[in-house]
Amino acid sequence: MNEAQFIGKVKKIYPMQKSTGGYEYITFLLKVPKITRLDSEYEDDIQYSTIPITAWRKLAQRVERDINVNDIVYVKAHVSVFENQTSK
Repeated sequence: MNEAQFIGKVKKIYPMQKSTGGYEYITFLLKVPKITRLDSEYEDDIQYSTIPITAWRKLAQRVERDINVNDIVYVKAHVSVFENQTSK
């Protein structure tokens, strides 16, 4: 539950940053295909979505060291939702 899996091409990698708690994280953009079945039996319409992915701690260091723009990667992610306590 709350798990997503993607295969896509890395389009941009942002610089490594540190959170207010002192943890390293890095964000990169992953371009993934979104296939829509057309009326024709043999044709599909392929569109793309760009998904921001954030890796934390040791995974962030691994992304910075091993992943390059235009690499095709498999990402297994856990979805988390946080509420901003300071917003009104």
